[in-house]
Amino acid sequence: MAVLERIDIVSATKVGAVLGLIWGVIAGIIAAIGIAAVPALVPMVPQAQSLSTLGSIGAFIGSILSGLIGGAIYVAVTAFLYNVVAGWIGGIEIELK
Repeated sequence: MAVLERIDIVSATKVGAVLGLIWGVIAGIIAAIGIAAVPALVPMVPQAQSLSTLGSIGAFIGSILSGLIGGAIYVAVTAFLYNVVAGWIGGIEIELK
C-alpha cells in the first residue's frame, strides 16, 4: 500500500478547471435549449425570439465560465484542505500496480 500524502494544488486546479469546463458545456447546452423554447411557450411577445437567442447565448457562455472558474476554485480549496487534513491524520492509502 502507498499513501497519498499530498496533492499538488496547481495540477489539481488544472484538472478541476477542465472538469468544470466540461460540466459547464453540458449545463450550458441544457440551459440554452430550455431558453430557446421560451418563444414557443410565449408566442404573444414579439421580442421573445430575439431575447431568447440572446438568453441562450448568455446562458451557454455563463455556464462555461462559471463551470471553469467554479471547478478550479472548488478543486484548489479541496486539494488544500486535503493536504491540511492528511498532515493531521495521514493520507489516503492506495494500492498501485
